[in-house]
Amino acid sequence: MVANGGQASLGTTIAGFTLSHFAHIMSVSGPSVSGTDVDVSELSNVIKQFVPGQVDGGEVTLGLRYTLTQAAAILADMVATSTVELFTITFPDTSDYVFTGYIKGMNLEVPEDGAIDSEVTIKVTGVTDPLIS
Repeated sequence: MVANGGQASLGTTIAGFTLSHFAHIMSVSGPSVSGTDVDVSELSNVIKQFVPGQVDGGEVTLGLRYTLTQAAAILADMVATSTVELFTITFPDTSDYVFTGYIKGMNLEVPEDGAIDSEVTIKVTGVTDPLIS
């Protein structure tokens, strides 16, 4: 098990308090950031007018491979704490994406013969400045 973080393919790593349970990070997907549209149209407008609204930081999904004991520890953390944590994704070029979030969900696949895989979803609740450094 990698202490306080895990190693993903091509040298990408992710670190956070809860992530100390992760043995192998197989993939990192996201964040899926999106903005909202605020309709500011008036009755005199022929075409609707919009301005940008709030930005949703989206979610980060981790593809994981670990032991059943590690899976149980993640589930226990989700139930017991459900706290916002600081996460850092470090890319192979050493740039970082730093954000706060919480573990929103987890699915577990335990095949008859094979590795125990799962996906853990982290809801992004805030981004530190700069977004990617």
